[in-house]
Amino acid sequence: MTPPNVYIDAYKAEYVQVIHTSSKGLFTALGHADYYPNTAEQPGCEGDVECSHLRSAQYYAESVRNGGFYAIRCDCRESYSSGLCDNNPLSYLGGEILDTRANGSYFLDTYKRPPFSKD
Repeated sequence: MTPPNVYIDAYKAEYVQVIHTSSKGLFTALGHADYYPNTAEQPGCEGDVECSHLRSAQYYAESVRNGGFYAIRCDCRESYSSGLCDNNPLSYLGGEILDTRANGSYFLDTYKRPPFSKD
């Protein structure tokens, strides 16, 4: 197990966005804004934990190239999937200019192949 001082958290930088993509990773909110694309298994990565884990870097790279991914603020995946958060504030995951106003947990869905963004 990784020691707690190795994890990223909101105290490690002025502003921290965390992208949670892997079932083997941490799903606890760690940053100022935590983004949860899809579910613990990323589309196109069925059964491949490493693929899901690496998607966070692919999503971030695409966000810088194309301006970010819209995400909806929500307390949990179930509420997001049920549409209970549809009127909540939106935020951009990543992007060349970070949305530093975002705070809390955000959910979004992606395509299984690049371009991943559904925006």
